Amino acid sequence: MRYFPVHLDLKGHNVVVVGGGKIAEGKVRQLVEAQALVRVVSPDVTPWLAETISADIIQHTNQLFSTSDLDGARLVISATNDRQVNEQILAAARDRGIWCNAVDQPDLCDFITPAVIERGNLQIGVSSSGESPVLAQRVKREIEETIGDEYGRLLELSAAMRVRAKRIIPDFDTRRDILREFVESEALELIREGVDEKAQAIAERLLVPFEAKTVRSVEEALQWASDTFRDGLVMTSNFGAEGIVLIDHLVRVAPRTPIIFIDTGYQFSATNELKEKLRALYDLNIIEVRSRLSVEEQAEAYGEALYSRDPDLCCKMRKVEPLAEALRGKRAWLTALRRDSSPTRAALEPVEWNERYGLVKINPMYDWTRARVWDYIAKNKLPYNPLYDDGYESIGCEPCTRRVIDGEDERSGRWVGKAKLECGIHL
Repeated sequence: MRYFPVHLDLKGHNVVVVGGGKIAEGKVRQLVEAQALVRVVSPDVTPWLAETISADIIQHTNQLFSTSDLDGARLVISATNDRQVNEQILAAARDRGIWCNAVDQPDLCDFITPAVIERGNLQIGVSSSGESPVLAQRVKREIEETIGDEYGRLLELSAAMRVRAKRIIPDFDTRRDILREFVESEALELIREGVDEKAQAIAERLLVPFEAKTVRSVEEALQWASDTFRDGLVMTSNFGAEGIVLIDHLVRVAPRTPIIFIDTGYQFSATNELKEKLRALYDLNIIEVRSRLSVEEQAEAYGEALYSRDPDLCCKMRKVEPLAEALRGKRAWLTALRRDSSPTRAALEPVEWNERYGLVKINPMYDWTRARVWDYIAKNKLPYNPLYDDGYESIGCEPCTRRVIDGEDERSGRWVGKAKLECGIHL
């Protein structure tokens, strides 16, 4: 006989189990997991069934089977070793249009249940069509040796990815191809190796091009980022003008989002004073990170004024490496970068995949202009670095920053005399 394989949603439906022995207990355990409303009909029950009944997890009819026990049931499982009783149960079930299963008696069944392998929400059923349950058990054991818990975790990541994909990818074929690419990627092997975050990063990288198309405003970007990445979200800021605007938006959506401040040891005193002012004003969760070498230790190891002789190496040690460590294990990174601030940022997207740090980079202010930033600050009376009033336009480390001359690009005051526009953290 050929059976049609199907998974039933029994949540909230009445299921009757006739019998109170070990076999009945096994069926009840599965039904409870499926959130069915279970009633056991039997004068005798196992200790586990008795505890479950006492805890009001299942109901109990303390008597031999009566046809009225099936009233209101959606399904019945007969777990007795009395064929005459099982025949009586089947007849009563069919009179009421209820499907019936008699354990180990397929001729008295409207359906049979497979041997099941579970890995989280992944269920694999093995059936011999009722002809050889022991063979089904052997096949189950062999599958269990091959399919480990990593498949359950892969399902979790794939399911979460599918929820997001349905929201941002309307075309079914495209969505299916993206999801297939994920499950056929190296994600499974990464989970086996214990690096779930790298497996999750594959999903993020695949979704980023589609996420970028959904971001229409700073508010939308921040709400989406907070909802999607939760405690995997961080922001970086040196508390420049655009950073203050982004913080003013962020505190209304996710006020405890960590804000990473890279303390190079060379900041202007005005920058540090503003940091503390903003911390107090917004109750910010500022995480300060530093190089493994102090300014003095760096001078001893590499000579004085490394920032003048080799600014790339100085930035690498004092900015890039500390940030890489701070971003380790995070899923998404908020920045206040703007396209119009520098030629190196002209192609900025609202949402990007950052290969260097292996996470999603979110630039909610990518299309803001300098004028719009300062209009917002003025309108909302936000504090800002007083160095802006003294001719500075882009404020970094004191030794590498000068005032901007009229007509110059706003980042032209950084690393004067060097063919350098970026410190390296955004490259």
